[in-house]
Amino acid sequence: MPVARILAIACLLLALSGCNKSTQSKEAKSLIVGTWSGQYQNPSTDGKAAPSMAFDFEFGSDGSFRMGKRKVWVNGTYEFKDAKTFMVNIKGMAAGPYLITELSANRLVYERKLDNNQVQRTELTKQ
Repeated sequence: MPVARILAIACLLLALSGCNKSTQSKEAKSLIVGTWSGQYQNPSTDGKAAPSMAFDFEFGSDGSFRMGKRKVWVNGTYEFKDAKTFMVNIKGMAAGPYLITELSANRLVYERKLDNNQVQRTELTKQ
């Protein structure tokens, strides 16, 4: 097989893989937008299950973010780092990275590794 043909095939495969990542990232960005309700679970610190906390989450298409319950809301921004990882910034404090483990039109699950190698998990349902 001529070298030029091999190089052409390699370039085509590289271009296709780049397009796929871009499409996945755009899909995640559009799917996350909306109002979600659910809870996040902190890992236990003493061997007992930590209580989960219920919150509402809103992700705007402009990168705005807010979370809260009833009349108490915290505003911030979010930004995707790649197709499955995003960061949240609340009052100048960055949090994350959050790894999306499940994302569909009505379910969002993401996790964050803590300093002690434990995982904080958030499970949400679209409203």
